[in-house]
Amino acid sequence: MPRGTLTTEWNRFLFLSMELFATPGLYASLIGSTGLTVASEVTVECFLASDSRNTTLDSVAAFYASQGVTILMGEDAAVFALEWITAFHSRDSITVNEAHAMQD
Repeated sequence: MPRGTLTTEWNRFLFLSMELFATPGLYASLIGSTGLTVASEVTVECFLASDSRNTTLDSVAAFYASQGVTILMGEDAAVFALEWITAFHSRDSITVNEAHAMQD
């Protein structure tokens, strides 16, 4: 996300990214169902959305595909994401509340 992006918008992108890769097979499913093509080279760019409050799993999957993140890379990330999620305990109640609000 570009500098100056609101924290809630950044958190939404992170939450959707975690959901995308922590759910085994979801990234592959979205790539297949939407007909996305994974870029041949891995690149690193900022996620740009005209209104990131309306960001969806589809748009996040499209972003990672455009960055060259393969299905295999996504499945590999799922293993680490699940470990991180199960071990995570936030001491920041605002962050926890924002994550719960985004999930609903």
